[in-house]
Amino acid sequence: MTGCIVGWAHTPFGRLDTETVESLIVRVATEALADAGIAPSDVDEIVLGHFNAGFSQQDFTASLVLQASPDLRFKRATRVENACATGSAAVHQGLRALEAKAARIVLVVGVEQMTTTAGPEIGKNLLKASYVKDEANIEGGFAGIFGKIAGNAIERRIRVGITRIEKAGAIGIPGGASACRRDLHTRDFARQLFACFNLIDEECAALASILGH
Repeated sequence: MTGCIVGWAHTPFGRLDTETVESLIVRVATEALADAGIAPSDVDEIVLGHFNAGFSQQDFTASLVLQASPDLRFKRATRVENACATGSAAVHQGLRALEAKAARIVLVVGVEQMTTTAGPEIGKNLLKASYVKDEANIEGGFAGIFGKIAGNAIERRIRVGITRIEKAGAIGIPGGASACRRDLHTRDFARQLFACFNLIDEECAALASILGH
């Protein structure tokens, strides 16, 4: 059986101080069923995607979907979690139920709420989606992990740029150095990036010399 989306709903992004995890779930479940023209009683299975990790005191959240209608009572309800891919995991779980012919209509819901959690706690909660053994103490928490990944990528790009400039100068490619200048934009830009990664002044001076400044 090929699955297809026949109805959907989405709450606005933003700080929704008057909402709870439960009210968000009930709202989108009700609106999605209405959009699809499907009665709650016709739903065979429910899949909820929810990465909690401490954001909500209510940890068994699959049952909250049943609050959307009394007719959802006794429907199979399962919660899935896969960090940043939690919503996609819920959709795939629903598709598998269709492919297995265990259900004909699946109600898939995804929910996340961080605005009721203090900033420091948000970082701690998100770190639970990392490899805690090695990454739990990284400065900046979960955002710090992505910062290190981005920093390493930019540093490699700069070093590749320097190598290209050196090779262009060594073999005398016409316009080679100019092309590399465009790649790194300006000496000042390069200096700022080097400073960000605490590279030594000698390298900055060498780069400035190669760029002809």
